[in-house]
Amino acid sequence: MKKLITANYEIESDSRISDFKGTKFVMISDFHNNDYKLNLNLIIEKVKEIAPFCIIIAGDIITAIPGTNNKRAYALLEQLAKIAPVYMANGNHEYRTKIYKDTYGSMYDELVNELAKNNIVHLINDSVELKKGDSVIKLTGLEIEREYYKRLKRQKMKDDYIEGLVGKADKSKYEILIAHNPKYFKQYAAWGADLVLSGHYHGGIVRIPKSRGVMAPDFTIFPKYTCGLYKEGESKMILSSGVGTHSLKLRIFNPCEIVCFSVK
Repeated sequence: MKKLITANYEIESDSRISDFKGTKFVMISDFHNNDYKLNLNLIIEKVKEIAPFCIIIAGDIITAIPGTNNKRAYALLEQLAKIAPVYMANGNHEYRTKIYKDTYGSMYDELVNELAKNNIVHLINDSVELKKGDSVIKLTGLEIEREYYKRLKRQKMKDDYIEGLVGKADKSKYEILIAHNPKYFKQYAAWGADLVLSGHYHGGIVRIPKSRGVMAPDFTIFPKYTCGLYKEGESKMILSSGVGTHSLKLRIFNPCEIVCFSVK
């Protein structure tokens, strides 16, 4: 049986989120229609045990392969929505099916319909406010363009790019940015994210014990970010190794994971 772990993180409280102390959140990324054949019930039971305030999906719930039936992804969405409110941002696979309709047909429309059917909030360069007592978390789903995912090409992100998509950060509120690609963490931090939630790198595919992942999807060897908690100034990023993979169905010393983070 393939292994699934829960990666736990604590986020320090400040005056903006003091009423969220002790509150747990779940983040899931890179399910990829369960192409990795992980037992779906393992994910559901672990999320139920956590009993989160909400569930955040950081992209790539589906796999963008022409003709694919993403029914396993839809089954996961349906079960998660029964546990807690769910918020989802697009990854590169969702974005690809969205912009290349000639290749993927109705795949993206089917996903959007499934999200609506299960009352899942789909954040595409948009935000919602999560409230508890007098505290407010602003949750924003960032969708960046295809050029920022290209392989073998290191695309530089302009300083004002994120602000042009989602507007200015609100310093009076705790800003959580769902940003599928962790490569641009410095830019997310400069925008004003207090916490970034990312995936995409699948933990580096192969992890050297007590070290970092070997390869990023753009074929960068030993990339700076692969899995874990990172800091950039006052900003933090939780990068999940994800619950699956695609194409190269390989994970070595790299168990599937869901993320639980709480406010301490």
